[in-house]
Amino acid sequence: MGAGTEHEIIGSTTACEVDTSDWAAAFAALDSAGLPVTPTGRRVRLADTSSDTVRATLATAGIDGDVHEVPATLEERMTVIGRATAAP
Repeated sequence: MGAGTEHEIIGSTTACEVDTSDWAAAFAALDSAGLPVTPTGRRVRLADTSSDTVRATLATAGIDGDVHEVPATLEERMTVIGRATAAP
């Protein structure tokens, strides 16, 4: 991977942030679905995952929450790169 500024490395990568009263249940449901979820305070975030996928997964689990697309962090971008490198 080449060098660059944080903004250049992140590029257009986004994340979904889930705001819900039961973040632990949201984390468990999203994790069980095999999605790349990470806890961030009392919210959960998913790098490079569509908001439709997140909403559908939460709905299937019966979890209410607001899902917003936000810019990814550098750490989330590195996770995305790592997953792409590890994929067969």
